[in-house]
Amino acid sequence: MFTNDTGVIIELTINKSDGTAYDLSPASTKEIAFESPSGIRTTKAASFVTDGSDGKIKYVTQANDISEAGMWKVRAHLVLPTFSRKSSAVSFVVYD
Repeated sequence: MFTNDTGVIIELTINKSDGTAYDLSPASTKEIAFESPSGIRTTKAASFVTDGSDGKIKYVTQANDISEAGMWKVRAHLVLPTFSRKSSAVSFVVYD
């Protein structure tokens, strides 16, 4: 990925500790939080890849979302009837 790329799909799969996917279909909040290399944090509304039962959410980058080269981090923020939590962070590199 390069700075200012648009239309890039950021997809996260949320798994239980046993490796099976969480059923996210009842989620009232689905977000992906981004942290830039300089520490700036932004949160974007996510959508299901399918219907949420597979544990997958996604966000499609827009103009100025990824405006800095370096190591970025993303994590999911989810609110379901039985819990609210953030996932572990996943890193990816953005090139100039």
